[in-house]
Amino acid sequence: GCFIDRWFYGFWAIPSLGNIHFNVLLGHGSLYGTHPFLWYVYAGIPAICGIMLPFFLWDLAIIKEVASNGVRKPSTNITSPSVSKQDNQEESEYNNPRVALLGIVAPYIVLHSFSEHKEFRFLLPILPIICILAGHAMARLALIIGGANRGSG
Repeated sequence: GCFIDRWFYGFWAIPSLGNIHFNVLLGHGSLYGTHPFLWYVYAGIPAICGIMLPFFLWDLAIIKEVASNGVRKPSTNITSPSVSKQDNQEESEYNNPRVALLGIVAPYIVLHSFSEHKEFRFLLPILPIICILAGHAMARLALIIGGANRGSG
């Protein structure tokens, strides 16, 4: 990508750094409208998540529990059930790939929050990661419902 930018711009450029320089460091992002610092948290993420928002938040709660406890213990509680053999294996914050995914999403949101100019489209690069995290919670719910149905029949 940098070689193509060099060819078309006529000089070496990294457009994403130019964006940060113009919008954040120089503060010119406000020329295009402004939003409060937490706008991505209370408006941006809910808007791009849509129907996935409850599942995304549920998975964040599970990740937080794993990070605070080190290892998630088997439970029948719907907020942190142990529903498969894989879940019974040791799942610490260091070997949980969802923590790494959250380690991409959280700093992305925080860094973009420093710019006064915010748009939904700026969150689109992290939407696939949010879908993965929400999908994990959806799969857990499907296993819980499936297990409840097997027990009642």
